[in-house]
Amino acid sequence: MIASGIFDKTKEAVAKTEKEGEREKEILEDLINKLPEESEKPQGECLLNIEVEVPIYNESLGEFPVVFKVTGKDGEAIVYEDFVATRIFSPGTNRIQVEVAGKDGIQVEIEPVYSGGSYKITEGIKIVTLSKDNMTTVSFTDNYDYSVTKNSTTIIRFHNEIEYRNSIRKLEIFKREITRRKE
Repeated sequence: MIASGIFDKTKEAVAKTEKEGEREKEILEDLINKLPEESEKPQGECLLNIEVEVPIYNESLGEFPVVFKVTGKDGEAIVYEDFVATRIFSPGTNRIQVEVAGKDGIQVEIEPVYSGGSYKITEGIKIVTLSKDNMTTVSFTDNYDYSVTKNSTTIIRFHNEIEYRNSIRKLEIFKREITRRKE
């Protein structure tokens, strides 16, 4: 009698596990079916190299950050947006390499946002067209203005923010797809 009860409980547990497994399989298939279409997925990375030339560096003021806003557009639609930064420690050319998600021919605006307390980037926004075949380079000059404004800027890691925004964008695409399939 005890053996029979254990057998029945085992049989029930196996049936419950199989039922849960089927439900998990249904959920997974449903999620796969609701993934964005291929055209809405990122189409790879284009490389952008931002060069910052610092002809005169005032060592007494110490290092300073240079920050750029990078915006990629496909027509009028913004497909990429991020802030990129580097710290300047000496005179010469400093480089920031940016991987921009998008297709060939994406238009990218590079806007200087901050260039150090005693330094000025005289160039304004630069616009370039990116290609997956070649790295595109854009150059800026950060000139010392002979003032003695100390740098007290903190650079926050923007990468996590853009990942968050990209996740939100993927979620929005996912919601649109669900709505489209319901209609």
